Amino acid sequence: MTVISLMDRRLIGDVRMRVARPDNDTWNLHINNIRSKDTGYYQCSINTDPVQTKRIYLDVKSAATEIKKIQPMNDTTIHHVTETEGGNAILPCSFKSSATGYVQVVWMSSDMTLISIEDLRISDDERVSVRSPHKNVWNLHINNVRPKDTGYYRCSLINDPVKTEMVYLHVKDCSFANDDEHMSHFLMNTKMTVKSNPRL
Repeated sequence: MTVISLMDRRLIGDVRMRVARPDNDTWNLHINNIRSKDTGYYQCSINTDPVQTKRIYLDVKSAATEIKKIQPMNDTTIHHVTETEGGNAILPCSFKSSATGYVQVVWMSSDMTLISIEDLRISDDERVSVRSPHKNVWNLHINNVRPKDTGYYRCSLINDPVKTEMVYLHVKDCSFANDDEHMSHFLMNTKMTVKSNPRL
């Protein structure tokens, strides 16, 4: 058994955890950015005579597991985004949700790796962020894109009913992009001369 806190002082090294005391008789354990491994029993004990103990079971549902159950419908919206290597890509996602209260939106990559929940980045890739400039909009930003970022990305609204949008990101290799630019420049600055054939 691991001791998490003593009074309102955190003893464990996990900085996601803290104890909040809204009043003198309450000691609430707060866990930020919860993960599947946090699932289990937690025990709160008060050193009285006799000792008072309360056990709480925390069940963390994996958003990735829920998403894997979803099969894309034929009418799923697919957006196409093209960006040159080294640029910043914005992958759009917007829903008109009829749900009231809490709305959960997740971004996942083509291999079903969880990227974000709401505007909280789950991925270790610091180039990635989610921004919500307006209500019901959750755009995925990828800075300094690379060719390996090319592929499908899935944005899903985990409410009832579930809604999903797909975005295909194509990252152009900068070497090919430069070749195209040089060719365009060459054609624009090349003077073409056409000679007529007197025999015709």
